[in-house]
Amino acid sequence: MLRTMRFARLSAAATIAAALLLAPSVRAQPASPAPTGNTLKIGIIGPFTGPSADFGIPMLNGIQQAVDEINAVGGYLGRKLEIVRKDDRANPDLGLQLSKELVAEKVIATVGFCNTGVAAKSLAVYQTAQLPLIIPCATGSPLTTKYPAPESYIFRTSAKDAIQAPFVVATYDQPFSKQDKETTTQNMLVMGLVKNGAVTFAYPEDAKRNLFVQRKQ
Repeated sequence: MLRTMRFARLSAAATIAAALLLAPSVRAQPASPAPTGNTLKIGIIGPFTGPSADFGIPMLNGIQQAVDEINAVGGYLGRKLEIVRKDDRANPDLGLQLSKELVAEKVIATVGFCNTGVAAKSLAVYQTAQLPLIIPCATGSPLTTKYPAPESYIFRTSAKDAIQAPFVVATYDQPFSKQDKETTTQNMLVMGLVKNGAVTFAYPEDAKRNLFVQRKQ
């Protein structure tokens, strides 16, 4: 548990650092400290209430901790960070509306989305505004392939489905313990990944791999 918490904290810190480095308005600033009260606003969007809150709240907590630690040592180039939080409730239409609000509120970058469908509907908002979006939670493979890499403002720190699913299958037959194997099997069944011994995938490029799991008694 402690190791997981440390990883989450480091991941959140890395995500915030990436947001700062990718933001054009920040890169253009001089290295000298800015006047007191001059803050950098970072958009945070995700499901903080509703059925997907179990994903959104840990993401928000990790980001908040990273921001608090950065601000405690003087901020970034002398400027404090301010979180602009938006609760999309795992609703694509609401996510689209809130994404437009973040652009209007002039955040320097946005971190967020835990649901692939919600993120997918809002990608064009960030790309059109040339506002960096870093996705630390949603794993849908198409999210970072919609726009050509050299021109894209969409980034991710989470492994996409095309990577995760083969990894699960590759390690399934040799888990660390009998308990791990049973837990992995149950989780895959709950997620709908396994049906009649076959692994199913959400996207065509993953299904083409034609990977199967044979449960060994």
